Amino acid sequence: MTSRLRRGMRQAMAEHDWLEIVAGLLGTAFLLLTVLCVYAFVVALAHIGDIESGFPAGQGFVQGMKGFGLVFFPVLAVVCASVGWFLVGEQVRRGVRRLRRRPAS
Repeated sequence: MTSRLRRGMRQAMAEHDWLEIVAGLLGTAFLLLTVLCVYAFVVALAHIGDIESGFPAGQGFVQGMKGFGLVFFPVLAVVCASVGWFLVGEQVRRGVRRLRRRPAS
């Protein structure tokens, strides 16, 4: 490694403290949870009319739970996306600005 590259790595590491790293990891986890919530919503929407066989509860209970899923997962996705962007958004914007400023080689 050249000394210039090592110096650049040290400066990049010095820009991030442990709290920013933890916030970035938590924000990424929340954004991944957003993706899972969107997936769960799509699955619930695709299977809303399916008849459940072998389930001991009544048909009304099953339809109610499917309806609950159609409301719960989008709301949770919006909340998780908001929290994730709050925690990691500034780091993403800073990285994009840094890439835009970097001269082309």
